[in-house]
Amino acid sequence: MRIVHDHADDFQASPPQAVIEVGPGPGAITEPLCERIKTFPIASKLLLVEFYQRFEEQLLLFDGVKGENILWKDALSLDFQTLALSLVKDSASCIWLVFNLPYNKEIFTRTL
Repeated sequence: MRIVHDHADDFQASPPQAVIEVGPGPGAITEPLCERIKTFPIASKLLLVEFYQRFEEQLLLFDGVKGENILWKDALSLDFQTLALSLVKDSASCIWLVFNLPYNKEIFTRTL
């Protein structure tokens, strides 16, 4: 996806310690996101939050995605603050929360 490549450059100055993608589905955003993560000067943790396990086979094809990178849950039931803090060393760390708007706008408003 072009938009992932275009806008990821905006954040290069502050690469994340963790990237959480909500609702990756078959991976339209996941694939270019995985490619971008490989260019970061630090090792970033990747976590995919997906409700439907039917996407597992497709998601596991992407470089950087392993079974332990996927959390099979309804994202609306998660406490994103606690989840994010479990992925990084300290609360001042940079974390990307990636999702497809407007589908996940409720998550965005709850997280802020």
